[in-house]
Amino acid sequence: MAIKNDLVGGTDWAEEGLKPTDINETFDATIKQMHYKLFEEATEDTQTGGNSFVDVVDGSFTISSSTGIILGITVRCELKTSSGGAFAQVSFQATGTTLGTKYLSLDAGWTEVANDVTFTNNSTSYVEEYITLSEPLALADATTTLKYRFRISNGTYIASIKNMEVKVTYIDNYTTD
Repeated sequence: MAIKNDLVGGTDWAEEGLKPTDINETFDATIKQMHYKLFEEATEDTQTGGNSFVDVVDGSFTISSSTGIILGITVRCELKTSSGGAFAQVSFQATGTTLGTKYLSLDAGWTEVANDVTFTNNSTSYVEEYITLSEPLALADATTTLKYRFRISNGTYIASIKNMEVKVTYIDNYTTD
């Protein structure tokens, strides 16, 4: 028995009833708008002093979909500080004109809390930090920028980040029921 559905490449029912030509209508149908995007940057970046978040050099990428929705995201990096008495912190963000700025919080998922912290570390050796989140995030702009920002909690020390990786699964043309 066929399931006719124009969202997966078939056609809507024109009339009631199943005909022999309908049987293969959705055979091997796939959702063509599903996307997987991988971002990787191995270069080390450092920040000395200050308590303000700054953009990581080469730590951003874009998704082009004004009608899409992020279904899942994994964010990882290696992070360290020059002193155990200070914290190196990462704030991972999604920004767009209509979307505004959303922050990926380790505890709360996508939030609007300014500079919400994704990762924090006071190790003097690189430690891998990561988060996998399946909380949806609607993409409301032609281009949405995803980026790493980081800081050191004490102005006299150094925060270092490297081996950044982001895996995003998103779909275009979703509708809200």
